[in-house]
Order: sequence, then C-alpha cells, then structure tokens
Amino acid sequence: MNNRRPRKPDNIKKLQGTLRTDRLLRNAVNPSAVSLPPAPDWLSEYAKEEWQLMTHELEQLRILTNMDLSTLAMYCVQVGIVRKANEQLRSMDYALTVETPNGHLQTNPLLTIINKASEVALKIAGQFGFSPSARTRIGTPDQAEDDPFENYLNNN
Repeated sequence: MNNRRPRKPDNIKKLQGTLRTDRLLRNAVNPSAVSLPPAPDWLSEYAKEEWQLMTHELEQLRILTNMDLSTLAMYCVQVGIVRKANEQLRSMDYALTVETPNGHLQTNPLLTIINKASEVALKIAGQFGFSPSARTRIGTPDQAEDDPFENYLNNN
C-alpha cells in the first residue's frame, strides 16, 4: 500500500511560489481555465445555486478547467443533498429520532443522509481548496497592486 501524499500539480506549485524547473513533470497535462460555465441541467436548484457561487470564485482564481466540471458537479450535488435533507429535517422540528412501524425509536435517517453527503462534499471540497486548511495548500495568483499613476491615466 502506498502511503505517500498525492503529487501536487505544477500549477499549484507555481501559485505557491515553490515550483522548481528541475522537478517539472514532463508531458504534464495543463488544461486551460474556463470562464463561468453554465450549471448542468440535471442539477437540483440547491446544487445550481452552489454551482453559481463556486464557479464564480474558481474563475477569479483561474483554476477551473473543463476537466474539473464533473468533479465540481459532484460537489454541488452533495451540497444540494445536504440542503434538501436539512430542509426536511427542519420541517420535522429537527427530530433526532423517529419511530419505526414496530414502535421502536431509531436515529432519523435524514441525519445519516446529511452526514454522508457532508463527508463526500468535504472530501471533494479539499480538491478545490474550499476549506480554510485546503486554501493554505493552494495559494492564489498574485493580485495587481493599485498604481496611482495608472489610475490617474485611466480616469483622465
């Protein structure tokens, strides 16, 4: 069994400032970034809302590619499941247990659905840097500093 961490992509190393040319992977796949792709039709409304939010953020970072769209869609589906199940749980006044047909109490199945979907969403989120700890491993492109002289030229 291989216990090594997954190889960090070269574009992430470049963003972090740790890229070394002597360690570049030859013939590496370097897909081009895409701009605000539309949400797939098959996503739920909750998932589409998450898609719009995340694609906007990923586009600004210039790290979303066509190769990532299916993975992003899976993340959005899981977030949609969490939101829908939580909505149903709220309608049950957040009941932690439910009564079975035999009269026994059991854990509300919605809690299991929420927990599993949250677990999967968090795993995918780490691939995109959606959590604070994941963002520390990715970094962001340099932001252009405001140049007062250029601002003056652009405004006059």
